[in-house]
Amino acid sequence: MKPTQKTRKPIDKLSLADISAFPIWEFATDEEGIAGQDETWVRPLPAREVPLGAYSLSVAAEFEAPTGATLRGIVSINTAAGYAATDNGARWTGRQALFVDDHRLGAVPRLAICRNLFGELKDYLIFHCDSKWNVLAIAGAPTFRECKLRAGRWYEGLSKHWVRTNVTKRSAERWLRTHYANSMCSVCHRLPAEADGMFSKRNVNVCFVCVREMHRSIVASQGENGA
Repeated sequence: MKPTQKTRKPIDKLSLADISAFPIWEFATDEEGIAGQDETWVRPLPAREVPLGAYSLSVAAEFEAPTGATLRGIVSINTAAGYAATDNGARWTGRQALFVDDHRLGAVPRLAICRNLFGELKDYLIFHCDSKWNVLAIAGAPTFRECKLRAGRWYEGLSKHWVRTNVTKRSAERWLRTHYANSMCSVCHRLPAEADGMFSKRNVNVCFVCVREMHRSIVASQGENGA
């Protein structure tokens, strides 16, 4: 049967046809209450690129054997700094006052700790998510450890549920430059997040940093010629 967006099956039952049609699969943890399904079942993501802030995705890959043969299969990918399921034994303490649209957020089933690669904000961010990892609100702290301590005050017993993804800054940046190559500045190769703006026309991108540098060079050149 041809796989569709509604396909669900245990991860060990994924076939080459499945990963060819949908190269990225996620665990359907929010569907474990459905009869016949358990924590091993996965579903396809409607995407061709691995999203940031994700965890335990199964992604199609090719492997080269010592004999030189090419084999196809899946690898597990994480792009979040750390994550935890709060509905797996952790108890909500109520010691958090985070408001969204004038309403107190309260307990959420998922937390993820992430960090910006670029820009002025260097704090770690605590993403408060629903069971499908949609972000409902964001808090933060200066360090990864402080984020975990704060979350531990909100959810008693959470510390043993954290999973570290071990995604390095270099690997995350490499992922961005690979998957957003067409969005980088054509002059300096900055990503949009590294610049405060970008001009784009006819497949050419020029960031505001380069525009300002060009402007200074032109002004300086005119001044020299006028002298």
